[in-house]
Amino acid sequence: MNTEKLTKLAEKFACNELSLMGMDVKKLECSRKDKRPDFLVKDDFESYLIELKSRFPDFQKLQNRNERLNRGETVEEKTKLGYANVLSGIIKKAASQLNSYTEEQVDYKLVWLHAQGYWLDLQYEQFEITLYGKVGIANLVTQKIMPCYYYMASEFFYRQNEIDGAIISTNKGGKFCLNTFSKRYSALKKSKLCAKFGRAVCDPVAEEIQGRAYNISDCDKDRRHEPGVLKFLQNKYGQPYLTRMSSYAYGAEVKFQLANL
Repeated sequence: MNTEKLTKLAEKFACNELSLMGMDVKKLECSRKDKRPDFLVKDDFESYLIELKSRFPDFQKLQNRNERLNRGETVEEKTKLGYANVLSGIIKKAASQLNSYTEEQVDYKLVWLHAQGYWLDLQYEQFEITLYGKVGIANLVTQKIMPCYYYMASEFFYRQNEIDGAIISTNKGGKFCLNTFSKRYSALKKSKLCAKFGRAVCDPVAEEIQGRAYNISDCDKDRRHEPGVLKFLQNKYGQPYLTRMSSYAYGAEVKFQLANL
């Protein structure tokens, strides 16, 4: 299946999901020269401009993988989870397309990141990590591990004047991600579209208040200098025994053929 067909499938998925939420969805047509956002979405009170970006597998890599599976081999992969430069470029392009739309005033601008291909959960997690600069933090005394938002470089920080939030998804479901740096954060949190996601909403401010996450959006340290960032985190929460966890994703797949009985 080529890129164009996968894009159409992603667009159909997004349109159907928004319609099921009771939204009025308009697909914005564009030419190759005129790269407009994908959807103008409205409810009874507010409007949302949405640019959909699908994450496709590398087709040569996918072909090689399928050939190995067809030969009965086990395909394994190990990936270090972290801020992804490829995703950063995709989000940057989405922000440019959102800002190029001037036909009418909208209340919110959102990017929708949709995973396709294989190991979708890994792609989904990378979306959230790149948007929020999220890492796992361990307390060496209590052995408790919690997420920390804005520990690494964050696309929400870089695009705070361009993107108000994001939807991340696979074909199995999705999550609404609030950009807490956006001036429209509080309003978007109360919006009908956000409410439609129920408990599937990522809000670092709320998670910090509930004691479920660390949030260092107020840290002015260079994210490329991790010792300074870690020290800020330890001092903010009065926990000197906090340390960052290195995160890896492992996957293995084998193709079974059932014998005819």
